[in-house]
Amino acid sequence: MPELNRQFLLNARPVGEVKLSDLCFHETEISELGQGEFLVQVKYLGLEPAMRGWMEEIGKPKSGDTVVVSGAAGATGSIADQIAGIAGACVIGIAGSEEKCEALEALGALKAFNYRTEDFEQALSDKGLKDRINVILDLAGGDFIQKNINVAAPEGRIVNIAFIRGFQAEVNFAPLLIKRITLTGSTLRSQSFEQKTVMCREISE
Repeated sequence: MPELNRQFLLNARPVGEVKLSDLCFHETEISELGQGEFLVQVKYLGLEPAMRGWMEEIGKPKSGDTVVVSGAAGATGSIADQIAGIAGACVIGIAGSEEKCEALEALGALKAFNYRTEDFEQALSDKGLKDRINVILDLAGGDFIQKNINVAAPEGRIVNIAFIRGFQAEVNFAPLLIKRITLTGSTLRSQSFEQKTVMCREISE
């Protein structure tokens, strides 16, 4: 009997508390492994409640905003995408493959850019979106820091929650002053247990 890969797939974006109808259970046969491949068994999955806090308390997306999320196809980014969408914002995702970009657009992103094959700053400029990004949730850091500042709208909000591409970068901060941009950072690890409990309650609501 072939081994099965058991998945819970998103069937509908949750409104309020997550319902069984928001998910669908799917089973597929595990294909034979190829050269250099290996099989991983997942025993536990975690959902960080911090995404809602980062987006709603710091980024504060609202209806009509344009929101850019880097790492948009990952666990953190995909939830941020949904929170922004529920708030009525237009979501633009940045991911590392064409498959991930297609998945983001299928889930409702206005557009998704593959940072490995195109410069997202130039791509946003070509779309007429330079200086029109209201909220940026950035997990990349590094060279993305300058790009974020360059594309942010006047009074824009940039929230850094990870620095996958590095903690250091050479940055021209002049646009930050001229456009009155708010640049901030946050991490879940430094939050107290009580603060994490509050975030969990907010997610369930």
